[in-house]
Amino acid sequence: MGNNTQKVSLSRLQRHPTLAQNYPRDKDRKLNINNGIRNPPKVTQNSNFTTSNSKLTIISGHRRVESARKDGRSKIEVEFVNTGKDKKAEQQLFLDYNDYRDRTRGEKVYTLLRN
Repeated sequence: MGNNTQKVSLSRLQRHPTLAQNYPRDKDRKLNINNGIRNPPKVTQNSNFTTSNSKLTIISGHRRVESARKDGRSKIEVEFVNTGKDKKAEQQLFLDYNDYRDRTRGEKVYTLLRN
């Protein structure tokens, strides 16, 4: 556990506004978190895309958060990250953190059609 991690209520977490644009949701991806979450989701308190400072914006780990909600958990360990001073820097960080993401079948098709 790093020094910029802490447990937060799932109700404080919101999806990143550009998630659907970059990674369309697909129902064929299931994530098993019964053995815990090894890599905490990355969040920011000061997103350049939202105006709410009471919510934390998920940069990486949307599936882990959704799985924790479905599992009935009320809190989850998250890591706080600095997203920079503008939307461009935050968007690049969002893409960088999600570059390793295991794409669902729907996301692969969407990416092929988009290019």
